[in-house]
Amino acid sequence: MALDVDTGADGRVAAALAHTGWSGRLRVTPCLVCSCVGPSFFRVVSDGGAAWSPHTRKPDWYTPGPPERPNAVPLTVGPARATAHGANAWGEGGSTLGGSPDWIQDPHDMRCPECGAPMSYVGLVGGADLGEYGEGAWYVFLHAPCGLAAVEYQQS
Repeated sequence: MALDVDTGADGRVAAALAHTGWSGRLRVTPCLVCSCVGPSFFRVVSDGGAAWSPHTRKPDWYTPGPPERPNAVPLTVGPARATAHGANAWGEGGSTLGGSPDWIQDPHDMRCPECGAPMSYVGLVGGADLGEYGEGAWYVFLHAPCGLAAVEYQQS
């Protein structure tokens, strides 16, 4: 899964990310398996560069299995929804950019691991939009001042 959007190429992207203070291309490329055991953090830059951050921690109890290679799914900006709460973690086409999260479990207050400030919600990638990985949702956050993005996963 990859979130790859550019505020300079699409006015809808710029509008959806205006609250974050981000300008340029935002690319976040989490491992679907790794991000299921805790938040994954990424160093991001406005030209689309992205790299795993050392703030990502593997829990002591986690033993990874063989890597899973889901098919690449192109996530595109769709039509504007009637409200900012249009995300749908369960239905195909429910992924969103901007708006408000459709939390499956309890709401999560994602904080920047470098400065402690709240991270801005960027969007939700619903499992139904990832084919065989149709369970749960990946929530994407950004703290533009520190250049960090985060992905948090929830499922029922």
